[in-house]
Amino acid sequence: MFDLFKNIGNYQQVPPYASELYGVYQPLLGWQSSLTKKWIQHGGSIIDPRVKGILDKRILSGLQTYLIDNPLFGEPLQPGTGKSPYTVSIAKDLNSEILNLVRVKVQSFVDNHEGRLPEGEEWRQVIDINNLLDQENGDLRKANDIYKERLNLELAEVPDELKNGFYLIKNKEYFELLKYESQIAAFLLFFAEGQPGYDPNDLKKLFVVNVSPPLNTIFKSTDPLASIDPGDKSGVLSPVGLVHLFRQYFFDLGTFLGEPVEHIWLSPGTTIELIEVSTRKTTTERSFETFSETINRAERSSTLKDELSDAVKDENQNSTKLGVSQSNTVNLYVYQGTVSTNFGIESTRKNSREATHKQNREQNEKLSSEIKQNFKSIFKTVTETTDTRSRRHVIQNPSEKLINYELRRKMRRVGVQIQDVGIGLCWQVFIDEPGKNLGLPNLVHVAAPTDLEPQPNQNETAYPPDLLKVFDLKVTWLATTDDKPRRANLDKGFIPIGVFPLPVQPDSGYEVEMPHNGQVNLSVTSYSGRDFVGPPFAFIGKLVSANQIEVGVVPGPKGRIEWSRNVNFALIGELKFVPTSDVKKQIDEANQKIREERQSSSREKARLTKEAFFKAAKERIELASEVKPRPSWDLREEERTVVYRELIKRLMLDSWEVSEGEEQD
Repeated sequence: MFDLFKNIGNYQQVPPYASELYGVYQPLLGWQSSLTKKWIQHGGSIIDPRVKGILDKRILSGLQTYLIDNPLFGEPLQPGTGKSPYTVSIAKDLNSEILNLVRVKVQSFVDNHEGRLPEGEEWRQVIDINNLLDQENGDLRKANDIYKERLNLELAEVPDELKNGFYLIKNKEYFELLKYESQIAAFLLFFAEGQPGYDPNDLKKLFVVNVSPPLNTIFKSTDPLASIDPGDKSGVLSPVGLVHLFRQYFFDLGTFLGEPVEHIWLSPGTTIELIEVSTRKTTTERSFETFSETINRAERSSTLKDELSDAVKDENQNSTKLGVSQSNTVNLYVYQGTVSTNFGIESTRKNSREATHKQNREQNEKLSSEIKQNFKSIFKTVTETTDTRSRRHVIQNPSEKLINYELRRKMRRVGVQIQDVGIGLCWQVFIDEPGKNLGLPNLVHVAAPTDLEPQPNQNETAYPPDLLKVFDLKVTWLATTDDKPRRANLDKGFIPIGVFPLPVQPDSGYEVEMPHNGQVNLSVTSYSGRDFVGPPFAFIGKLVSANQIEVGVVPGPKGRIEWSRNVNFALIGELKFVPTSDVKKQIDEANQKIREERQSSSREKARLTKEAFFKAAKERIELASEVKPRPSWDLREEERTVVYRELIKRLMLDSWEVSEGEEQD
């Protein structure tokens, strides 16, 4: 054994390289502090964790369902029931879901056999080949469903544009995990069935049975001073006590070789190559979560107002006057006779007709759309760094004797000197944030803004609006020579009058929208004709081409119209013009290009923003890590005043609030 005791006198001139002050607190038992009790009660109701742990392992609570907006906090409101005191845990974790499912079965076996693990053939009851081969409810199927649920949860957090690639990668990973589960299942079966070379009792090494303490342990008293545990609130220390202060000084007394840890024997004329390998593995896990919400709101309003007024006045006046006068005189001898005859016809006819047509049309169109997008992404990065160093030593024994090489560790000798500072009376009190009124500055980190390129045109072009155009058309109902009624065309459903060119033409980039069955409704604004005083005919138009319209009269129930004189009609109609397919195609191509540029810009913006965020976060973490806590002796006088003011306030104000009936400190 190496002798650690040395002559201390040889190190009298060596100064200490560090010192530390510490003390031993000895409370005055029997004195409880109401201030300490109140400070502890800030965290809520106090439940002894030791008692709670014993009850949780031995008794199952009767309340199972949590209730909201109900006189009861939970139901059923009844005492608890006893539960098994045995808990089976996995001694060697193989990171296998199959093993976790088998542990549940082992737990059931242990509960029914008074805490005993299966032995020999009993393992077949726990690990059954038929259960593993069950494609619907077997353990392998359950493991597959567990991995499938994990994949769906991970897939739900991935943006839509990355889901396909992410799914292929993760699906392959879970496939490899399920292959591992199949191997674990075979491994368990080999031992459970006792195949040649495998002992079923070796499976006991995978599981450990823990027995919870009995309920009568609750009656045992606890001494908080025997083992001071911050979580043990079963006792209260006195606020007044004695503190025994000591100061430790640390001296560097040099290095020495420790006890041999390994021996290397070399025969005469032997050469050995010794390689020393040291490995250091560092695992760093980072999680980054971003959430963005984008709202696009567009509103378009258009108003179209037309007023059409047409007045027709027709006045006919016919006056006929006919007069006949005859006078004859006859002289016969003495007799003279005169005959006079007058015949007159006067006819006056005046016909006045006035028709006025006025049409107002107002069309309002308002389009409002809102698109709301939520995007949440979580990036989790696990970095493992392995640093491996190796040294190569070549050891030879050229002599003729057997040589033993001892490998020893180089150790440092540290001397510790303890000085007794003294004993003092102290007061224990807890103050939350004693320096909150100091006005300490916060770390303000101004990060450089992200260098983003100007955004491309984000506005997509909409289709040109549809146009409604009103046109006038004059047609004539021609008289027939045979005075026979005109009948409707059975194929067309009306009495054709004629084909006319369209009075209105489409604007550039527009075309006529073909209505249903090509029919256009026509209205009569005025009409004139000999002896035609009845109601006007009902007209209808049918587009025969993009530039021509056929006009006809809709017959009555009899399918014919009996009128053999010419009648002139003034008609009015309306046509709808829509953008041509070429115009829509050009707009679609332009909008597609805008969307592609916007997506490319968004991806680049997201990349630059993420890069800037990580850079700023790294700088902020580095700056924050350089902020060192100040020791108590480094406080300035005004800072000490603020801290002591909080201490006095804590002691005095809380004491003043204690009523006469409460226990005083």
